[in-house]
Amino acid sequence: MSALEVRAPVRAERWLKTRMLAADGTITVVLEGRLIGSGVDTLVAELAEALELCCGVVIVEATACRCDGDTLASALGDAAVAARRARCGLRVVTADIDVAIALDGAGISRTVRT
Repeated sequence: MSALEVRAPVRAERWLKTRMLAADGTITVVLEGRLIGSGVDTLVAELAEALELCCGVVIVEATACRCDGDTLASALGDAAVAARRARCGLRVVTADIDVAIALDGAGISRTVRT
């Protein structure tokens, strides 16, 4: 599977860097750094764009991102609703069990990588 980088350069805030990859009916939004402050707005903008472009599944790759589970779940809340309306899937990949628990509580699909 090859991936096409949708946007270069990446969007970046002081603590958070994002990039978007598209391949095989999926769009992956990769988060690196820490999700705090205005980085939440950056993530929301990335997800809105990804959901507009996607015809399959949007994956949020957050294994390289340190964040509070509630902050991430809150940022993804509107995207989850928009994904259902667009008949598109939304899934988060995380390495943090506390983030996974918060996503479960918000009803957002997730995968935990250890």
